[in-house]
Amino acid sequence: MENEKKVKVIEHTIFDGNEGWVHNDHMYRLACAVQIIQAPDGTLIAGWMTGGNMEPADDHIAVCAYSYDGGETWTEPVPLVDKAEDNGAAGLFEVDGRLYQMAARWEDNYGIWRYVRKESLDNGKTWVNEVPVKLIEGEGLSSSMGNIIRLQNGELMAAINTMQLRDKPLEAGVERLVYAKTEEEAAAMPPRTEDETHAIWMDKYIYGMATALVSEDLTEFTPLGGFANRPLGLLEGQIIQLKNGNLAMIVRAEWGGFLWRSDSTDNGRTWCDAYPLDIPNPSTLATVLRLPDGRIALFHNAIGKFGEKSSRNVMSIWVSNDEMESWYIKTDVIFGGQNAYPCPYILQDGRVVFTFDKDRRIAKFVEVIIPD
Repeated sequence: MENEKKVKVIEHTIFDGNEGWVHNDHMYRLACAVQIIQAPDGTLIAGWMTGGNMEPADDHIAVCAYSYDGGETWTEPVPLVDKAEDNGAAGLFEVDGRLYQMAARWEDNYGIWRYVRKESLDNGKTWVNEVPVKLIEGEGLSSSMGNIIRLQNGELMAAINTMQLRDKPLEAGVERLVYAKTEEEAAAMPPRTEDETHAIWMDKYIYGMATALVSEDLTEFTPLGGFANRPLGLLEGQIIQLKNGNLAMIVRAEWGGFLWRSDSTDNGRTWCDAYPLDIPNPSTLATVLRLPDGRIALFHNAIGKFGEKSSRNVMSIWVSNDEMESWYIKTDVIFGGQNAYPCPYILQDGRVVFTFDKDRRIAKFVEVIIPD
C-alpha cells in the first residue's frame, strides 16, 4: 500500500489465551473485543469478553487487566462480569475522567441485549452503583452499544446497534441477498439452496443503526434518528463529528465487501440512508478517532470482497487531513492471524494507542506513531 512507512506501531500482549487462564476451575482462552480506557490516576484498563474456546457460548464472562507502566506490562485478568449466566459482555467508557462499565447480558446469539450500568470511583479497582439501563427498545426490538462521543454543542451521544425482529426470517442465501436493496426484494427471494450460505443472525433480525442522547452518568438514553436500509444488515457503527458540525457514521455491512456511511446535519436527530464507500472491509468493526492535531484516523481491516466475509489478517491505519474526503496515509500495521475489533484511544500524555484481539485468543495493546 502507499505510504507504507508512514505509521509505526509497538505491540504489547495483554492476555494470551493460548496459555489460558484458570478461574473457578474453568479454563478461559477466548479474547474478544478488547477495549481500553485510562483512569484519572493514569492506570490503563483493558477489558474484553472471554470464555472457553469460541463465541457465542454460554460460559462467557467479562474481564479486565491493568497496566501501571503505560501499557508495557499487564496484570492477570480480573472479572468484571463473573456470572456465566450473564453471558459476560462489558463495555468500558471514560467520560471526562469518569469511568463507567456497561455490563451486558445477551441472548439469541447476540440478538437480544440487556444492560446494567456501573461506575468506578477508585480508578477502576471496583465497580459500584448498578443501574439497569434501557437503550432503544420496542416490540421485537433490541439494541446494543456502539461508541459515545461529546458533540460540539456539549451533548453526549451514543451510536446504538438496533436489532428488529422480522415477522418472517429471510429464506434466501447470502449469495442472492447481498444484491437485495429493499426488505420486500429480500423477502420475495426463494429459499436458499444447499450450496448457498445461510445468513445467520441477519435472516432473523433487521440490523440497523441509531443514535441516542446520553445522560452524563450514562443511566438514561433518549432515542433519536437512525437508518436500516440494507436487508443484510448495517451494524457496529462509529460516530465522529466533522469540523463543520455534521456527524458521520462509519458502518459495517455484512458480506458487503466495503464500509458504508451515513450522515446527519442536525446533531443525530435524523440520518440519511447509508451508502457504500470505497474502503474495503471483510465484515468487521472499523473505528475512527479524531487525533490531537485535528486529523482523523481510521483503524480497520483494509480487505474485502463483495459477497464474502474476507480474512481479517491485516490491520490498517488510514489518516485523513480533509475530514474523510480522502486518506493520504494508508498503512498496514499488523499482520498474521485474524486481527479484529480495534479500539483507539488518546492517553493523557497525548499518545495514540489501540487494542485489538488476535485470533480470538490474544488481547493486544498497541502504541501508534503517526507522523506530523
